[in-house]
Amino acid sequence: VLARRLGSGFTGATWVAHRAEGGPEDGPEAGAVLKIMDLGQAPSWTGVDLFRREAEALRGLSHPGLPRYLEYSEEEEGGRLLLVLASELIEGESLQSAVDSGRRFSDPEVESILAGMAEVLAYLGSLRPPVVHRDVNPKNVILRPDGRVALVDFSGVQDALRSAASPGATLVGTAGYTPFEQVAGRASPRSDLYGAAATALYLLARRNPAELASKGLKPDLDAFPGLSPRLALVLGSWLEPDEERRGLGAAEAAAILRGEA
Repeated sequence: VLARRLGSGFTGATWVAHRAEGGPEDGPEAGAVLKIMDLGQAPSWTGVDLFRREAEALRGLSHPGLPRYLEYSEEEEGGRLLLVLASELIEGESLQSAVDSGRRFSDPEVESILAGMAEVLAYLGSLRPPVVHRDVNPKNVILRPDGRVALVDFSGVQDALRSAASPGATLVGTAGYTPFEQVAGRASPRSDLYGAAATALYLLARRNPAELASKGLKPDLDAFPGLSPRLALVLGSWLEPDEERRGLGAAEAAAILRGEA
C-alpha cells in the first residue's frame, strides 16, 4: 500500500509503502521505499538505464549506512510497463530537512556526521570495482534518530571502471556538491569525497557551498576561523578542485574525525 509520496524525478516517483496487512504502527520493518518508473511516462531511455543501474548497485551492497535492497521487478499493468525497486526505509530526516527546520549543527556534530559519511564512502571505494554514488548532498544523507547517518538515492550510481570506459556518461549531480572532474564526465571515488565535504560545509554555513567565498576555485575555509582542527584538515583536502590533491583517504578521514588518528 502506497502511504506517502517522497518525491519524483528523472528516474520515477518515490513512495513510502507498507504491507497490505500492516501499517505505520507496525514499525519500520513493516515499511519500505518504493521507486516506481512508468515507461509510458519516461522522457527517454536514459532514465530507464539509471533506474536499472540503481537496482543492480543496491543488490550488491551491504553496509549499515546504506539502504538494504529488498526486491526489483518489471511488471505490466494496464498495458504499461512499470519498473519497481523496493529498498529499506531508513528512519530519520535528511540533512537538508534538518537545516530547513532551523537546526544548527555544532563542530562535534558535523565531525560525527562527516565521519559516518566517510565510513560509507570507504566501503563503496573498497569494492571491486569501486562504486561511485555521484550525488552526495544534504538531501541524500539521512540522519537517524540515534545520530548515525545513511546515504540514500543511488539513481546516479556508477562503478569506476564503467566511468573510465564511458567518459561521456550522463551527468548526475547537484550544483555546489559536484566537483569539476564529475562535470567533465570523469567521476571517481574522490568525487564523492568532495560531495561529502561540501555537505559538511553546508551544515556549518547553512548555505550552498557554491554561494560561499572561494580562493583559487576552492571554498575559502578562512571564512570559518573557529573551525575545529579535525574538520579543517579533512575539508581542506576533500574540497580541493583538483581531485589528485584530495589525497586523504575516506577510512583515514573517519579515524581522524573520530579522534582515533
